[in-house]
Amino acid sequence: MVKYVKSGQTAKIFSLNPVKNEDSYDISQNGNSALYLSKDGHIWIIYSNGASKKITPDKYQGLNKNDMQKSNPGYIWADEPSFMPDGNIEFISNLPDEGTSPEKTIWKIDVDDGTMYPIYKPLSKDFRPLGYRSGDGKHIILDGDKIIVVDDTGSSCKTYETIDVEGKYIISLSPGGEKLIFANMDGTNSVDFGYIYMMDVYDKGIVKLPKVQSYKFTSMGAWNDEGDKYAIIIKPLSGSNDEIAVLHFDEAHINIDTYYTDGRFADSCKVRWAGDNAVSVDKGDDIVTISLDK
Repeated sequence: MVKYVKSGQTAKIFSLNPVKNEDSYDISQNGNSALYLSKDGHIWIIYSNGASKKITPDKYQGLNKNDMQKSNPGYIWADEPSFMPDGNIEFISNLPDEGTSPEKTIWKIDVDDGTMYPIYKPLSKDFRPLGYRSGDGKHIILDGDKIIVVDDTGSSCKTYETIDVEGKYIISLSPGGEKLIFANMDGTNSVDFGYIYMMDVYDKGIVKLPKVQSYKFTSMGAWNDEGDKYAIIIKPLSGSNDEIAVLHFDEAHINIDTYYTDGRFADSCKVRWAGDNAVSVDKGDDIVTISLDK
């Protein structure tokens, strides 16, 4: 089911459910289209006017999707689709690996003509694309304990820079790609959500972000479109309900405001901004909207 919100005479996509998990769909920044992974393992795009089309092909350079998945039921033809700044799509795939234990590669596909090519082949199993830097257009990818900065402007992608993030749990990269929010790992290799930090991706400077007494942070948050506010679910150390904390980033200060909710949220929830003064939490079977008006 596709849920819409109306802005003037324009309908914008607000959420899709049910979905397999939060990584199996993505909504464009303007709300005009959404990606989702269908039951047949293909990526589809749906538009706010109700039109839709299949994005991924049935065959790629002699490899047939059905044949590959018949011989290896776990073979990933496409997964974790997301929009790129240019409107095209990146996704995870085992292509073009034909082995019995195929490795994953990050791919890019053109929405209009279906042209696709690999962007980056991860070195570790723990990886995820984070976003782009608006200053130079470089692609930011977390690969194990390294941030890889990739130039993917052509079909011959290359590594531009590597940033060491050992001992850090990466939470989110701002839309402009300059601010990276993370938590530290503790001595037991667990995430310490007592404090979170911000790294400047350009000069690598780190600042500790303000916190709310008697609460801990989570990995569930979202940047606003401008990249100057970050909304994140915080959980009480004992009793009480979860709250939404909003970090405000301006040139001189970083401030934090909190907003009451009437319940608790599972770790699989997805946070999104719903306009300038509200945040939605997608619980999978329901969507809760929290007003940021005080």
